[in-house]
Amino acid sequence: MIIITLTNLMSEHIRRINRAYFGCATFIFYLLFVYSDPDGYVTSKEKIFVQFQYLRRLSTSFRSSNNNLVAYNAIGKQENLALIEHSRRSVFKPQEWDCIIFMFVEEDVVPNDDQHLIRLQNELSCSVSRKPGIHWGHFLQFITPTFVSNYDYFALVLDDMFIPDRGQYAVDAMKMIETMEHHDIQVMSPAVHGENHGQIENLNRKGLQGCVVEVEVIETFVQLFTRDAWKCYYGMLHYTGGRGWCYDVCFKQECPDLRFALDLSMHSWHTEKGMLPQDLTAGTDLMGWEPSKAERRGSYYNELPAYSVCARLKCSVEKRKEQALKQVSQISCPRS
Repeated sequence: MIIITLTNLMSEHIRRINRAYFGCATFIFYLLFVYSDPDGYVTSKEKIFVQFQYLRRLSTSFRSSNNNLVAYNAIGKQENLALIEHSRRSVFKPQEWDCIIFMFVEEDVVPNDDQHLIRLQNELSCSVSRKPGIHWGHFLQFITPTFVSNYDYFALVLDDMFIPDRGQYAVDAMKMIETMEHHDIQVMSPAVHGENHGQIENLNRKGLQGCVVEVEVIETFVQLFTRDAWKCYYGMLHYTGGRGWCYDVCFKQECPDLRFALDLSMHSWHTEKGMLPQDLTAGTDLMGWEPSKAERRGSYYNELPAYSVCARLKCSVEKRKEQALKQVSQISCPRS
């Protein structure tokens, strides 16, 4: 037990040293860049501006001592920024989670002066990457295991998810991590209303409301991974999988040693299919929120075969959906 504790402390210490080393190395690179401009291509005013912006961002990275990372992937509708800000403030909190956001639409769809976006960047310390034409699955390839190695847990959250922090089934990300550690679970999700497999309804019929249950498939909406689980997930990623389809249904096949679980004591909502529950949004800035039509710009639905990843990994969608409903085992349930 003492050896395990010392090993964990040493690993944590090494990760923090690596963060500091990366920051120092980047800062030295920056100094070389700014002060090695003998031909004067960059004006003094521009240098000062770049220096200020860079140092502000660098100082943020120095201050961060969070062991967890959340990625919101990927924004295509302006109204979803309100959902992201809500979950960033109340569930994946800045003092516990570092934050990155991906966006695949141009400024005429989601303007840079949107107040939610400004607060997410300036107040809530989220780094935002905008690249029109890059699809949801492509963004995943930038979240490399090397990047995630600085963290203990990684959360992948779709942009159109309502994640409540109040009510009987409020989502508590840190409590979810505690449950994962206690039961040796590597991948976990709260219950999701509006998922596509009928999984939650099936579990409720089995009388498993409020329980933590082990499953074979977790549809990607709000998903927590250990560092090693994400490394295994990342091994599936392929440039033909831009839409992101099939990764969730093929995950267990490719990483059979990982344990997946749903925490049915916590509920979230996939908002593309309907309105938010009024009792959970009363008194918040999400009152009256409703979804607009999905963004269909570019060749998102024409460029790539929908199930190319399934074909490459020889993974049957229908078979995995069937397993999602049948292969379930109880881990823990609340006392009656």
